Amino acid sequence: LTTYGFYNYEDNESRQAGPSWTAQLIDRVGTAGLGLSKSLLDDRLNIGTDLLYAKGVGRARVTSDLSGQQPLPPLVTRLRQVNLYGDYQLRKDLALGVRYRVERYESTDWAIDGIAPDTAGGLITMGGNSPYYKVHVIMATVDYRF
Repeated sequence: LTTYGFYNYEDNESRQAGPSWTAQLIDRVGTAGLGLSKSLLDDRLNIGTDLLYAKGVGRARVTSDLSGQQPLPPLVTRLRQVNLYGDYQLRKDLALGVRYRVERYESTDWAIDGIAPDTAGGLITMGGNSPYYKVHVIMATVDYRF
């Protein structure tokens, strides 16, 4: 039985400035994962799973000579992923595999959400929403080594 786990944290900060404004941008992202695999049948069959979770939060603080400091809502992104897999070694040079993955991605972005094409004066937008999806994927693999 083989197992692993990890956690990664990123903390990025940057500053920008124009003639009459400044901006402080802060991004914090945490990512955690764990997995395990098991070899069976004299190492001919390998099965396992991987789990992943990531969350990012971005904040922008803008200060302008005209309007003072403008607090903006945070930008939030989440990713959840589950992988299941199995590989069977038919011969020394040939293996078959199957994989299943489910992934869910969510985000919120104040600059996109709820902004229709004609709601911001002097600006043409696409009228979209922040990305969101849930997908299931099934894969079959053939591994031939020569």
